[in-house]
Amino acid sequence: MFFELDVSYAVSEVNKRLELRKFLRIEEVKLRAVYSFMAEFEADQFINFVFSILNANSKKSRSRPSILILD
Repeated sequence: MFFELDVSYAVSEVNKRLELRKFLRIEEVKLRAVYSFMAEFEADQFINFVFSILNANSKKSRSRPSILILD
């Protein structure tokens, strides 16, 4: 699994945390939809996709590169 996290756990965390749903600008995540979406990408493509979303959602303007650690 990408980022060594079970997809069902990640989906349940997003669904139960309002802050995450607001950040992602979604109302609810369906597990089957996540698996279907992830199947369309190779590992490197998926990781680049996630980072591009995080960069686009970051409202803080940066004058220098910053480090993001995902656990």
